[in-house]
Amino acid sequence: MTTKNKMTFLEHLEELRFLLFKSLGIIVIFFAISVPFAPKITQLFKSKLPDTLGNTDSLLQILQVSEGFTLTLRIAFATAIILATPFLLILTKKFIQPALTETEQKYSNLFIAASSCLFVVGCLIGYYITLPMAISLMYKSCYWIGGEPKWTMSNYIMFCLQIIVAFGIAFLMPIVMFILVKLGIVKVSFLRSNRRYAIIIILIVSMLLTPSDLPTMLIMAIPLYVLYEITILISSISNESVL
Repeated sequence: MTTKNKMTFLEHLEELRFLLFKSLGIIVIFFAISVPFAPKITQLFKSKLPDTLGNTDSLLQILQVSEGFTLTLRIAFATAIILATPFLLILTKKFIQPALTETEQKYSNLFIAASSCLFVVGCLIGYYITLPMAISLMYKSCYWIGGEPKWTMSNYIMFCLQIIVAFGIAFLMPIVMFILVKLGIVKVSFLRSNRRYAIIIILIVSMLLTPSDLPTMLIMAIPLYVLYEITILISSISNESVL
């Protein structure tokens, strides 16, 4: 047992407080780095608008005096969260590592790497696949009902960021499931026999994380269910190897 295992409750609270301060510090650093790149990030999102649209400035409008400033802060904060996530996962691992067994500590680095990769993959799918489809659908639906789209810059950028961050977070679900299986909280047989309920939960999670349109929800739900099945397969192989 290490010295850290023998710490008192108050000492553990102090460690947790230090962890939160370090996490906040990392976010602040990435926030400061992201602020100058806010215009370039905005252009990346503008590039996902329909190709048929010529002048994007006529569609994306800034209607409030402070909107440009607050939008810059929101973009920088969301970017900071995305960039800081792998580092926050590493800090979390270091905090809980003393409570892990030797075998669990051996696999902790693998969990961090897998979590970071899945988060990045989720964000990339959100940006390159989901975002163009969702924007095109929203744009065409305005004309379909007889209206003309006049979106605010803030609403559009936050719509884009919501999709990207939501996909990144959602793709962490397999890691959570695998950890629950390894801890014995959930059994593989339970995951197999409750697929229908898993589908319902995945649809609900997709609906809550994404903007409330069916195509975007399904684009998130389908890969999540595939990851659900992959998690069952990996958990089964892992359990068999232990036996």
